Amino acid sequence: MKQRLSILTSFLCAIALVVVAQVDCKIYQLPTFVASASDQQKVRTSDIRTSGVVTAVVRDGDTIKGFYLQDKVGDGDRSTCDAVFVALNNEHVAVGNEIELVASVTSMAGQLTLTDVSVLHKVAENQAVTPTKVIFPKDFSNYNQYVGMVLEFDQTLFVTNNYYWGSGRITLSSHRLNGGVEVELPGSNEYFALVAKNKQDQLTLVSSPSAAYPFADEHETLRMGYRVDNLQGTLVQSGAYYQLEVSTRPNFYGNPRTATHEPIGDYNVKVCSFNMQYYLRSAYGDFAGPANEEEADRQHAKLLKALLAIDADIYGLLEIQQGNEAIAYMCTALNIAVGRDVYAYVADGTSTSGSYTKVGFIYRKDKISPVGALEFNNLKTMYRKAIQLFSLKSTGEKFFFSLNHFKAKGTTYSTTPEGDLDAGDGQSTYNATRVAEANSVISKCANNLTVDPDILVMGDMNAYSKEDPIRRFESAGYTNVLKHYHGDTIYSYSYRGEVGLLDHALANNTMMAQITGATVFHINTDEHYKFEYKNAATCQDNMYRSSDHDVVVVGLNLKGTPDSVVNVVEPTKTCVIPTVVKDDFITIYNAAKMDVTISDLQGRLCYSGKLPNDTKATFTTDQLNLSQGFYVIRIVDPRSTAIEPQLFKVIVR
Repeated sequence: MKQRLSILTSFLCAIALVVVAQVDCKIYQLPTFVASASDQQKVRTSDIRTSGVVTAVVRDGDTIKGFYLQDKVGDGDRSTCDAVFVALNNEHVAVGNEIELVASVTSMAGQLTLTDVSVLHKVAENQAVTPTKVIFPKDFSNYNQYVGMVLEFDQTLFVTNNYYWGSGRITLSSHRLNGGVEVELPGSNEYFALVAKNKQDQLTLVSSPSAAYPFADEHETLRMGYRVDNLQGTLVQSGAYYQLEVSTRPNFYGNPRTATHEPIGDYNVKVCSFNMQYYLRSAYGDFAGPANEEEADRQHAKLLKALLAIDADIYGLLEIQQGNEAIAYMCTALNIAVGRDVYAYVADGTSTSGSYTKVGFIYRKDKISPVGALEFNNLKTMYRKAIQLFSLKSTGEKFFFSLNHFKAKGTTYSTTPEGDLDAGDGQSTYNATRVAEANSVISKCANNLTVDPDILVMGDMNAYSKEDPIRRFESAGYTNVLKHYHGDTIYSYSYRGEVGLLDHALANNTMMAQITGATVFHINTDEHYKFEYKNAATCQDNMYRSSDHDVVVVGLNLKGTPDSVVNVVEPTKTCVIPTVVKDDFITIYNAAKMDVTISDLQGRLCYSGKLPNDTKATFTTDQLNLSQGFYVIRIVDPRSTAIEPQLFKVIVR
């Protein structure tokens, strides 16, 4: 019996280990050679003589694990790899060495490695191989075909994630990656397809030798959104992952730090919404935000610099400590910084409650006046949804500013209500709560329309542009202002390399007609968290990474001139609609043969048609079935596409 076992064991070993006489073999021929030696999963062949140029040295800490060797010419066949890993600890091997060696080749699950090197001869130094041109991710359905090879990316690549920059790694993609529900409907086939596509479009870039915070620019930062053209590097394997290794700093460009935001048109009022990431002036270490006064002072200094750079007439501030202590402290600091007593805050009557935060307003009191009392909407979250009527002193024009911070996304807990569980559609937890908050804000704004028809809703909605809460606003007649001006290129937040809008500006029809522009001031989300106030050793005394959200900035042109007179095709004529409808008649002058639509402030269409060939067209409110309230009349001259549609605010009493 023992003899039979011995014979069987010898037979199995003979299958697993095939010894071949020394043979010359090009690196790209190794897979074919091994396959012809045996079709077993694991095979070892000895005395393989080959040569190539060292493209990367692999280390584990200070220990050399081996190096990649690439054939100097290659076979020009993309389906075969021109490089192989040599498992050898030799400190005299360097990138650029041309080497001849004799070794054994081992195949484990399809991966080839040269081991047991018996001969190693350095032929030359400072040699190079011609990079293989590739397009990412199109050419990377199989990474193994490029492992160990020098590649040139025949394209522009973008830095899309710098979260692991401190560990020496950043992520590159073929473009900035929009989050799934930023551009696609939650749970749709298109959403899941985009999620899968984004996952494939991420390439890890590392430096050789490895270092913390590589590739920093003159400001010691490396911002997401930086670009690089025709990047060259060596693709190496690290465990189950692949990464591109470079020995020199790539020539990054684009998306630099800026001192101010992009232009927002010819405005006379500038407003902003800014999530200040838990701004506290007491109760340190209670829950979130600064752990002590030193951190709080660094936080304050960075936020103050940001607010001064924004230079708003009305600051809508989120995640600022409840009560008046914190907002008063920042308001005083602004006045000291500008050397004048021009800033004031809206006192809301709340008291400090530990480290809990709220929303609040600081405004230029020489230009702006709050009208009436601030109103909180405390559905679901306390003091995080407020509305205030503001007036421009020079004209008396008013608008409502609704400032909001909706319930955050998060992990599912045992206490999470069933309706708020993550549905797996991209909206995460508490979507039902955020929808309820959106409905409550819409209702609150509608209740104020009899006071003034112009509504601007801003804040951190914790929902991307295609999620239910934002679409609820759109269905109620609000315009997504940032999307209107910038399409899908705009973002205010980044998560796992994907960008989108969590911070929004939404305007009803009459407000939208008075917006001159809107943008996002990218001072935070593209920056690494090493610059935050919590990191004493690396925090910079500037506004960059003063928070984890970017700032939304909107320009308004609030004029005292009547809304009812505008120029149309013929400069000698004006189209006129009285602002206030009296005696149940709506009369439109000088708009013959023009197209007209009448809608309410919820966006519902009340009338659509063409005006008669006359200088005066009259409708009755009974004909149009209009009740008391505010309406928007839109007039378009079909004879000239160069003339913008004209909007009029009309009050039916």
